[in-house]
Amino acid sequence: MTPRDTQNTHADHRKRLKARFLEHGLSAFDKHEVLEMLLFYALPRKDTNAIGHALIDRFGSISAVFDASIEALCSVQGISEHTAILLKMMPQLVGVYLYDLDREGNKVKYFDYNEMGRFFVSKFVGKQTEALYAAYFDNGMHLIDCTLISDGEVNGSHMSVRKVVSGALANDASFVVLAHNHPKGTVLPSDSDITATNVCKAALNVVDVVLYEHYIISGTRYMGLCTAQKMVDTEKNK
Repeated sequence: MTPRDTQNTHADHRKRLKARFLEHGLSAFDKHEVLEMLLFYALPRKDTNAIGHALIDRFGSISAVFDASIEALCSVQGISEHTAILLKMMPQLVGVYLYDLDREGNKVKYFDYNEMGRFFVSKFVGKQTEALYAAYFDNGMHLIDCTLISDGEVNGSHMSVRKVVSGALANDASFVVLAHNHPKGTVLPSDSDITATNVCKAALNVVDVVLYEHYIISGTRYMGLCTAQKMVDTEKNK
């Protein structure tokens, strides 16, 4: 087969795959085909089917591909740094989409425990290191701002109490909700999580701001540390 014939074959295959997507969406695709089609837009002149297979063979799943490091992705034949960056963007784009979808203007109102938990899940999509966010609310629980406080290593993220408190004052907040992630871990709090939460709660109380909740996020799971502590206290007092 001549190079021109090969190019025509690839072009026809891509047209068929795009047509299938337009008719059925990604639900009709195998795992390697999802990656194959995505890679069309980074590798316009290569057979991305073989690369899609290679990625699944190497990492086992689409989520594992997106979670892999740039270095690990580049170890797969056909993947350059340029292409690896596209793959790494995918989960973060999902997070941006979910965050944007959840907002109606700049005055979103949160009261529901699960609604707020899902809001924070969107902030950590694809995040492989521990990070801490602080969300600031007015006295009607309308979201004012959500700020990245720290972004650490896999084994821990430092809670800057001063930064959380100064953010609350700058936003004239009545309530603060914290959230940090346990990458590939459990949503159960560590002793240091509990201690840091209590220290932050006390510091915010000094400036008449309430620490409403502190969520621990792992994948799509979440747990409110403050809510869990209240349940424990209630059981103890029975």
